[in-house]
Amino acid sequence: MQERDLIQFKPDQLKLVQDVFTSPLWWTLTLVPAELALIHPEYSRFHELHSLPLIYQREDALQYQSMSKGIVALMGPAAVGKDAILKEVLQKIGNQVEFLKTAVTRERRSNEGQDQQQFMKSEEFKVILSGGGFIEHIERDYGRKTFYYGTPMSAVEAGLQSKKPLVIWRGELEGSQKLKQWLQTYHSEIPFISIFIVPEISFQELFKRIYKERGKETSTRIKKAVWEFKVAPQLSDYLLLNPQEENGTPIRAAAAAVKLFRSWL
Repeated sequence: MQERDLIQFKPDQLKLVQDVFTSPLWWTLTLVPAELALIHPEYSRFHELHSLPLIYQREDALQYQSMSKGIVALMGPAAVGKDAILKEVLQKIGNQVEFLKTAVTRERRSNEGQDQQQFMKSEEFKVILSGGGFIEHIERDYGRKTFYYGTPMSAVEAGLQSKKPLVIWRGELEGSQKLKQWLQTYHSEIPFISIFIVPEISFQELFKRIYKERGKETSTRIKKAVWEFKVAPQLSDYLLLNPQEENGTPIRAAAAAVKLFRSWL
């Protein structure tokens, strides 16, 4: 691997990858279950659904049909296309899907609409947090700035009261487990289904994409991405492959997600 290919990746970032993935060729592998299984055996537990291309189901994941209400967690590292896929899904089946807005204290990005997140000041976030208003929350330190992310309990309760059968939560892997536990405690009749989005590119290309899209956050985001690929097989029911598209719009990945969602209804 040439040094120039690493852009500005630091030695500790590469060591983290090497500690998690033992193959010396980890950076050239395409992020699909068959190749991920070569460096992380847990990915061999996922099998492609023949009727749903790009969807891989964990062997012990539950099957759902005629679902009247369910929460779907849409997760994945930075720069894998979560927001773009979600946008396409909402355009196609918005009448069946309720999007659960989480709260963030960072500034809104240029490509984000006001309706994608609840943007708030840190002071407001801390007040809600102290009152027990978040089901889960995380704190992210990006150099000189610290941002807070969380799932308001009121937003989840409102989503569960919606007449739409599916509630989509876009969030973090670690947060998903707290949301799942909360749901099992207070709404045990509601299924919780987790989907991890995997871009059909190499680790090297993903790291370059993170650098391009996140800039100063690159170091933190790369470490987080490696951790997410490490734990995703244990915390996800499905993997959704997002192949590269000529125009950048995840048409095939979104279409696969729509078919999967409809199969549950």
